[in-house]
Amino acid sequence: MRKKKCRIFDMDFTTSERGPCWDFVNYDTLQADERGLDPKVPWPDGLFAVTRGPWTPPPYLEPPRFIIDPRLGNPLRDAEVRDNFLFISGKFKRLIEEIAPNTCEFRACVTEHRNGEPGPEIWLCALVKAFRDSIDMAASKVTLNKMGGYMFSEEIYLCFKEKEMLDVHLFRIAENSSGFFCDEYFKSKCKEHGIKRILFKEIGELKLHAEEM
Repeated sequence: MRKKKCRIFDMDFTTSERGPCWDFVNYDTLQADERGLDPKVPWPDGLFAVTRGPWTPPPYLEPPRFIIDPRLGNPLRDAEVRDNFLFISGKFKRLIEEIAPNTCEFRACVTEHRNGEPGPEIWLCALVKAFRDSIDMAASKVTLNKMGGYMFSEEIYLCFKEKEMLDVHLFRIAENSSGFFCDEYFKSKCKEHGIKRILFKEIGELKLHAEEM
């Protein structure tokens, strides 16, 4: 039976050491008993559980709030990463909602410039669509850590086996909870809509049988 592969990419949002031009003013006070964005209990349903993993944001006391000041760092991009969450532009949010619906949770942020004028549209984006046991280990090149998670290296190559990924386009895998993954369709749409400065590295493939194409 004829097969075709769907290329899968790892998305890298890293920036320079200088970071973006914002002051995250309430980072330490978003949660009553925890600092930062991460949930206090990262795996409430068990290790590598996909229902509520570390991707789901906890209930914050208030929206993330930023002061924008060009002197603090680099100009804002369409996606900035912090604590394995993304802060994205309105343009990127609308693209995700259009081509990868039901994959992310969004929280509106409050922004203003240093002079008090309203700041740009920024959203906290939590990529919550995740798969577990989705890798054909016999066909992949990947090393496991002691807990069963995937250790990434230059040699890694993942062969995905979940047909459901065909219509998702953007997802995570439980065994590497900090990664952001997409297919070639999502990558091409980012280019088409002018979403810039995201590095896409081919990390694997989803092999399709003829009836799945």
